[in-house]
Amino acid sequence: MAVFVILLIRSMDNVQTKITTLVTKDKTLIIKGFAILFMVAHHILIKEFYIKPSGFLSSFVAIRMQIAMKMCVGLFTFFVGYGAFYAAKIDFKYIWQHAWRLLKQYWIVLLLTVLIVLVSSGESGWKSVTGGGYLSDS
Repeated sequence: MAVFVILLIRSMDNVQTKITTLVTKDKTLIIKGFAILFMVAHHILIKEFYIKPSGFLSSFVAIRMQIAMKMCVGLFTFFVGYGAFYAAKIDFKYIWQHAWRLLKQYWIVLLLTVLIVLVSSGESGWKSVTGGGYLSDS
């Protein structure tokens, strides 16, 4: 279905020109920024993440807000794909550079977090990092 939509948009040059002028790179960055804020808000409203959650997190309003904020993944994914679709140069090198730039930051944060947990918690830290699974001693 998505391939059909992409081919349809590509075939309509006149409409494509209007779409690209309506949605600029700056506008997509703003929308992706809002999508990231929605992601943070969505996770802040999950009451299972708190030791002592407030009563507000169980309210109708909070639950509806949390459900509404789930659109963040779709928004972000759509506009990343939109930008990639209209990029002047898309090849393996372009994709690898963008993926590496994102994943490099993720792995640095992950390794630092694991290191801090291991150093600060000792043996119990290793069990919390591995989840007591096949990597743990027990």
